[in-house]
Amino acid sequence: PPAGGALPTEKGSWGLFWNADQYLVTSAEDPKRGWGLFWQSGIADGNPSPVDWYFSTGIGGSSWLRSRPNDTFGVGVFHVALSSQAKRLSQFVVPLENEQGGEIFYNIAATPWFHITPNLIAVDSGVEIRESPLLVGLRAKIDF
Repeated sequence: PPAGGALPTEKGSWGLFWNADQYLVTSAEDPKRGWGLFWQSGIADGNPSPVDWYFSTGIGGSSWLRSRPNDTFGVGVFHVALSSQAKRLSQFVVPLENEQGGEIFYNIAATPWFHITPNLIAVDSGVEIRESPLLVGLRAKIDF
């Protein structure tokens, strides 16, 4: 922060965001089961927001395996475009650029209260000094 400890403020900033999802296929036995598309996007003026625009999209929903009615799956991609101001300021700490990546997961309902989710994530990192990682993960969730 500048001398005095106060950060400057910015007035008149704006952002616009849109989220949507749509089932393309539903089960005849249970209309709550199916799969479809999802989309998230946003745009901002980039000041003070560090992001100019972003989007994520993919396909997801209920498992296609009849023997696994409570499982879910998803495949998606994303892109984050940083503002020129954020890129300029980051040069003093860690140089940043735009970032994109994707994920694929399968959520296994081991019981109604215990879920296990293996996933694979690929990221073209916005941190210039890092290699783009490929991550293999495993999440567990317990509902109380």
